[in-house]
Amino acid sequence: MNGTRGERLFDPEFVSLNNADPISIGSITTAENNNRLGAFINYNASYKNFLNFSLAGRMDGSSRLVDPTNWDPAKPYYFYWTAGSSFILSDILKLPKEISYLKYRINYATTGRDPRTPYVTSNRFAQSTFTGGGFSPFVTQGNPQLRAEFSQQFETGLEAKFFKGRLGMDLTYYSNKTVDQLLNPRLSYASGAILKWINGGDVENRGIEMQITGAPIKSKNFTWDVTVNWARNRNEILRMPSDLPFFYNSDTWIAGIRNIATKGGSIFDLAATRFLRNTRGDVLISPTSGLPIRVSDYIRIGSRQSDWNMGLINSFTFLSDWNLSFNLDIRKGGDIFNGTEWFLYSRGASVRTLDRETPRVIRGVLQDGLENTAKPTQNTIVLTPFARSEFYSLGVAEEDFIERDINWVRLRDVTLSYRLPSKLIKRNNLFKSASVFFTGTDLFILTNYRGADPAANANNAGSRGGIGGVGMDYGNIATPVGINFGIRAQF
Repeated sequence: MNGTRGERLFDPEFVSLNNADPISIGSITTAENNNRLGAFINYNASYKNFLNFSLAGRMDGSSRLVDPTNWDPAKPYYFYWTAGSSFILSDILKLPKEISYLKYRINYATTGRDPRTPYVTSNRFAQSTFTGGGFSPFVTQGNPQLRAEFSQQFETGLEAKFFKGRLGMDLTYYSNKTVDQLLNPRLSYASGAILKWINGGDVENRGIEMQITGAPIKSKNFTWDVTVNWARNRNEILRMPSDLPFFYNSDTWIAGIRNIATKGGSIFDLAATRFLRNTRGDVLISPTSGLPIRVSDYIRIGSRQSDWNMGLINSFTFLSDWNLSFNLDIRKGGDIFNGTEWFLYSRGASVRTLDRETPRVIRGVLQDGLENTAKPTQNTIVLTPFARSEFYSLGVAEEDFIERDINWVRLRDVTLSYRLPSKLIKRNNLFKSASVFFTGTDLFILTNYRGADPAANANNAGSRGGIGGVGMDYGNIATPVGINFGIRAQF
């Protein structure tokens, strides 16, 4: 409950907070509470240690799903469950001596969650600061039909070890489908509110993950350990909320480009307006301005989803006490919007605008009624950007600043450590062990991206949901190089 109290009215006949002494006005607000109630059951079974089975179920209740205006005792509760099994095949099958361990696993699980903000099932009010005072509808409209969101997760995988553990492999296939997603879209302002929590939309993530571990060299004075992680994920929107043709996250509307969701697409998709083209694909030019004509509708122009990602960790131990390790982060594919370059270019501050005094003709055909005929009129209108300031804002499209198929190899960190000899430690009774280390982070990157850093995000962690502004570089600075020196000790 929210309330506001004001005293000492200037006009005794006008009852309004705006008529009260400002010094006396204060808010009376109860604390926002969220109550949860949960119960679960779990069962595990094993047969001769090679066959394992687990089954679990859980029911949760959340006050965030309660509609105080229409109490339904069953509404705040939602149930989900999980089942899994694993088979240690190396215990029951006769395998070649090179295979020292083999395990197969399969799991299926459903999970549920409530809204992350309270008081979203009924309408709220907020103190109005406009003339007349009082209270006005809250920015978020209530939804008494709101339900819990559910995900359906399937995973199967194979684990193997070879040559007495010197080489290991873990291969996993997964599928994660989310139904009745909890979304917070913008509304028509005519509704009296701006946002509303709704259920809608089904999204699926499926992919493959693989991890390989190995010890290529293992001797008394030198050991080399390697870990390789490789992953490929594909995201697909199976159903749109309320069968909308598209949906976008307003917090990713940067310049003339934004994150867009459509059925059959991906939550990584980007959309922007484009230049109008004829049936042959030629850009249409205005006969009066000599500039391209823009389409007002947003069209998908790229995807920030990478083809695959890989991590490579190497660890070298020599003379027992020295260790050198480093981690390489590798990414293949995915588009990035270089919004920083777009900003500079549209204002004539990019090095790409240094030829502003050079006359040029934009390639395309005139929109003169002949654009879709066999002989359209080629554009011959000469423009000099120095004399036409709108050239850099209207003569290019945001699509021109999408950099395609971006790859990188980044040295995430490298650490050199030295463990103090045990003879030195034994001389005192204070330390049990001690070591010194030197770590460098993000020391170098190899990439075909022309901006500051391809690991860009135009938003922050506090923005609303989804993957936000990942892959949208708008004023981002490069990841700084970090140097750390430290001492580890056990007492």
